[in-house]
Amino acid sequence: MENYNYPPLQPQYPQPQPTSVLGIISLVFAIVALVVSFIPCFGYFAIFIALIPIISSIIVLVQAKRTREPKGLAIAGLAIGGVALMIGLFWGSLLGGIGSQIQNDIRINQDRYGINDSLEEPYYYEEDESNGENVEIFTEESDQGEVKTGE
Repeated sequence: MENYNYPPLQPQYPQPQPTSVLGIISLVFAIVALVVSFIPCFGYFAIFIALIPIISSIIVLVQAKRTREPKGLAIAGLAIGGVALMIGLFWGSLLGGIGSQIQNDIRINQDRYGINDSLEEPYYYEEDESNGENVEIFTEESDQGEVKTGE
């Protein structure tokens, strides 16, 4: 038997898989949307920011299915963007409900106290029969009473 010297085997390192730029963008916008969603009274803006990672993550997942690219960043961006979207929807419904309740309370109090908050002007014009000029007549109580204008 002969002694053969085999060359030493070189270690085989796994090839790094390429990461998707759109997946990174998705994850970054998802994190930004999540941070914005926790800010009181501005959390509903996260709805619009969260749509970016959700749409881009779906695009990355569809591309990754065809090209066998890694899907981790896209899945993380989709999950975090979805959470940010839910928190933003919570803020939107909360603030919308509060605004609606405030409007209701204002209408109830206006009816209760007889407040007429219309945009109509509190006066109208009539023609003075004695000299033919327009006279401004106030419909609300005021210190001015009738005021003649020189029209």
